[in-house]
Amino acid sequence: MVKGILFSSLLFVFIISIISFASADIFLATQPESVYNIGDNLNVELGSDGSDGWASVELVCGEAEGNVGSSKMLYFHYVDDTSTASISAPLTKEFLGSMKGQCYLSLSFNGVKKQSFVFTISDKIDVSVMFNGNSFEPGENLLFNGEVKRANGGDVDGSVELKFSGIELNSVVPVVNNKFSGNMTIPGNVAAKSYEIVIFVSEKNDKGEVTNFGQASDLIEIKQKPTRIELTAPENVNPGKDIEFKAVLYDQTGLNIEGKAVAFKLLDVSGKEILAKMSNVGEINYYTLEKNAPFGYWKLSAESESVVSEKEFYVEKNMEATFDMVNGTLIIRSVGNVPYNKTVEIRIGNETKVSHLELNPGESVEFELTAPNGDYDIVVKDDEGKSASWSNVPLTGEAISLDGSGKRKLGGFFSRTWIAWIFLIAIFGSFILLSSKKVINKNIFTGFGNRGMGNVGKTNPPKTGFVAPIIGDKKEEKGGVVKVVPGKDEKSLPVIEHDTGIAVHAPVLDGNKQFSSLVAVKIKNYNEVKGNNQFVNETLKSITSEINNSKGKVYRADDFIVGIFAPLSTKTFENEVTAVRVAKAVSAKLKFHNDKFSQKINFGVGVNSGDIIAKKQEGKLLFTPIGSTLSSARRVADIANNDVLLSEDTNKKVMSKVKTTLNAAASTSGIKTYSINQIVDRDNNNKFIEGFLQRNQEYKTLREYKFGK
Repeated sequence: MVKGILFSSLLFVFIISIISFASADIFLATQPESVYNIGDNLNVELGSDGSDGWASVELVCGEAEGNVGSSKMLYFHYVDDTSTASISAPLTKEFLGSMKGQCYLSLSFNGVKKQSFVFTISDKIDVSVMFNGNSFEPGENLLFNGEVKRANGGDVDGSVELKFSGIELNSVVPVVNNKFSGNMTIPGNVAAKSYEIVIFVSEKNDKGEVTNFGQASDLIEIKQKPTRIELTAPENVNPGKDIEFKAVLYDQTGLNIEGKAVAFKLLDVSGKEILAKMSNVGEINYYTLEKNAPFGYWKLSAESESVVSEKEFYVEKNMEATFDMVNGTLIIRSVGNVPYNKTVEIRIGNETKVSHLELNPGESVEFELTAPNGDYDIVVKDDEGKSASWSNVPLTGEAISLDGSGKRKLGGFFSRTWIAWIFLIAIFGSFILLSSKKVINKNIFTGFGNRGMGNVGKTNPPKTGFVAPIIGDKKEEKGGVVKVVPGKDEKSLPVIEHDTGIAVHAPVLDGNKQFSSLVAVKIKNYNEVKGNNQFVNETLKSITSEINNSKGKVYRADDFIVGIFAPLSTKTFENEVTAVRVAKAVSAKLKFHNDKFSQKINFGVGVNSGDIIAKKQEGKLLFTPIGSTLSSARRVADIANNDVLLSEDTNKKVMSKVKTTLNAAASTSGIKTYSINQIVDRDNNNKFIEGFLQRNQEYKTLREYKFGK
């Protein structure tokens, strides 16, 4: 009982002492804000309980960071009444110095201390920015916009600077209502790579010192911009040789741009497009000039990424001819791009004749060689040393002599009297024939024995020194020197039954230029099969029928059968794939023949595309080939070995519908040829094959036998 009374007395005394101590105090009537930025004012209200004494208020910062901290006296005064005191402090750089971060107010009254809530004094500004892209080309316009905000959430009164790292490029814009925007142009010569853009926002005081600031950064990619193409090609090119060319693409700083496509175009001296090709920059390309490619300045252009470059090169003059021997007939053909104007020496055995030739490009002459029955070594060479020779060539005829003593000369093996008589008789016969038909065609006359070739146009014969004029295509039986005029039907295979399916090689002066496809069939063992072998003739007739059934016309020349698919006959401008199909069908017929019969036909089939001048006359197609349209088809057929090959021109036209492979023989033949892998135009191909089988029941039966259909 006594102990309880004593405890109660002590507790009462303690409570009274606490109340007395608490009443002698000062306090903050208002607490500080949670965050202040440099330049703000700190405002608080100090209250008292009425006791007298010295009171102080200090700003303390930095202790929370492990430092001793810094302090600034805000209030020091003797308090003797119950009135409150307003304390205001400008938080400027001059006042604060380096003070910032976590801070509080320390209150002291009569030696007793207490502190306010903790608050932050900051110089930070938050910034965010957006661009109109993340990659740009030199010269493009970069747009930006963003927002800023003080750490205390207040408005920013300042500016924003954007700066590229590594280059002299920056932009300064004002902050308006806590937002900013602007643009800047990427320099045209800036290197392609990633750049850091630094965004710096700041406020400044009257002295120009930065008080509050914020910073952000982003990466911008500068792309390579194609600015220049370097096109390399030779300055001079000889016809028949390869042109090597390539294009290198450069960016704004002169560095290579790789992996881009480039389009090449090749134009000849007249501006005609010869080649259009896609390739890659930096890749070496080749193009083989034909031997008769026109001389002069050609133009090669390259375009990649909208950048174009052009280069001219000079195609040299080429005076060249080929020497061929066919069944005792010497054929000299001008294959260059300028007239062949040379002296040619022809030697049969031990006797020689020298003559001067003038042949325009593409023109040719034939010399029918006769001599006493026997085999002779024949040598032909021109005045630059180009030569050709043949051994053991069988010739027939009378004795030859070079001394003019009553014997026939090599220059036709006819005397001038015989030539004159033949010429007069031919003209007289032509006059009678024309008069009987009452047909007069300007610059066209009909020859004897033209085997259904139609009217043959007149041409000026080349100056050979010993050329006998020929009317139509009739030749003297005992030899002579013959100029091959366009329109003359050469010795050919008797395989055409209907005149309406004929194409006639003639000088067409009033026709139309037509881009056509040619299928040349070379019978390589012509001398063996040219006899009246029934099965051979039937097979060859089926070839011409196949050409005619596909709306093509047939031209015959020696050991060649040539199918011509011209828009004038086919009524379409897209004849390339049809020609390829016909070529495959012709090859199949010939292979079928060789599998079935003992008399084999060695052949080659070549397909080429090019321009001809054409017109129709009496159901026949009269045509004049332009450039190497016909000769290239024949050359490709020469290369083909019991198969079909396409020329480079045809391959370009059909490459979307026909899969091909470069023929390995191209490296040795001097021209590019292509083997057929597959015709991918399935619908039309199936229709063609079914039509082929319907027309050839024997093939259909064989297929049913092999495949069990």
